[in-house]
Amino acid sequence: MSALSRTYAAVASLFCAVTAFGAVDYAPVLPDTVLQFPRDHGSHPQFRTEWWYVTGWLSTGDGESLGFQVTYFRARPDVAPGNPSAFAPTQLIIAHAAVSDAQHGRLWKDQRIARAALGLA
Repeated sequence: MSALSRTYAAVASLFCAVTAFGAVDYAPVLPDTVLQFPRDHGSHPQFRTEWWYVTGWLSTGDGESLGFQVTYFRARPDVAPGNPSAFAPTQLIIAHAAVSDAQHGRLWKDQRIARAALGLA
């Protein structure tokens, strides 16, 4: 068996291990749900997707304005909670940040993506 065939076989085995335990039943998002704090601060892993963000303006020491945006996304893939594989990504976490300097036409941005498996996120 060639190295490429072994790689394809490994990827196919991993895919089967991650998806073999069936679909996830996501909690429904209902319009009349009342949020209660502090209980509802943070993640709600029973839902498929949620995000949090903050935007605003900052002033530099020189008095120039900068815009900023920070967003965190959490997504629950279609991996059953009972999946015993340590490789099964139970949650995907994405963080995105940007700073804009409109006066000089500049934008700085970055993002990170990790999966909540094997202690990676």
